[in-house]
Amino acid sequence: MFERITAQLARRSLTEQELARRLGMEHEVLRRKLEGRDPFTLDEAVRLRAALGSADSIKVLFSQQEKGGEPPR
Repeated sequence: MFERITAQLARRSLTEQELARRLGMEHEVLRRKLEGRDPFTLDEAVRLRAALGSADSIKVLFSQQEKGGEPPR
């Protein structure tokens, strides 16, 4: 569901399991959040951005690209 997060994991050769470990949460909990079944808290979003070393803002990192449209900036 969060394509930007998935793409950044791939670019950094990080697994979801490793990201979950860095965030201090169970992999299944992270999986549910990435699938959109459970929400991320603001604290989790901040920690996720830091764990990825992302230069993207939280807004951009968690935004959804519209089908056939340009991604938000």
